[in-house]
Amino acid sequence: MNVISAIWFSFLYFPGSVGIVLGVDEITGERKAYIGVRVSGSSEQKDIESIRQFGSPLGLDVLKTIVNFLEKEN
Repeated sequence: MNVISAIWFSFLYFPGSVGIVLGVDEITGERKAYIGVRVSGSSEQKDIESIRQFGSPLGLDVLKTIVNFLEKEN
């Protein structure tokens, strides 16, 4: 997967962070996203690679559910 971007979420009172790695499959051209925890913290590139290899796939259906929830008016 060709990594395009990484998004990091840090916590105020908790050590570590969560990352989302965005990329494009080099064979199929499919766009993919993986979510995981930042492991080493010493190298962003190592953390991106760890999430790319071992993170959970973050599918469009999950993202749509989150967006629908946030946009819903009470």
